[in-house]
Amino acid sequence: MAAEIHRRTSVAPLAAMLIGGALVAGACIGAVSVATGRATLPQAGLGAGLGIGSVVFAGLAGLVMLSTAIRSGGKNFAMFVATAGGVRMFISLAIAVIAFMTSRPEALSFWGSFLAASIVWLGIETTWAMKMTRVMFPAGTTGKDRPPPGDGAAT
Repeated sequence: MAAEIHRRTSVAPLAAMLIGGALVAGACIGAVSVATGRATLPQAGLGAGLGIGSVVFAGLAGLVMLSTAIRSGGKNFAMFVATAGGVRMFISLAIAVIAFMTSRPEALSFWGSFLAASIVWLGIETTWAMKMTRVMFPAGTTGKDRPPPGDGAAT
């Protein structure tokens, strides 16, 4: 079953969507920072690049866990997805704090890009997980042996 599911889906398209979405979100925040006069283009580029990089680098660890979730054939799928999200959030925040403290980029570009990229990443990751749940557990394949509630059967 796991090999069949793995053939039907992969994390490669997910990775492309995640990285692309993070780049677009971060670039938009950097552009707003320049347009409002809060930063010059090099300052905003550095801030946005470091903010996006924090999310993308940490997200790679999450992608490895999501790939493992697919290969497991559905066993503990929800736990893998939740753990991958948590790992990504904690690692990305740690990287972001270290990057901010050491390089001192322009704050609005950096934290705005970090937040925008994180939100986009979470949204895409959640949408993917919902799709994968439908692929791995088609309607009618889980719980069909259970009696309906209230029929007097012992549980």
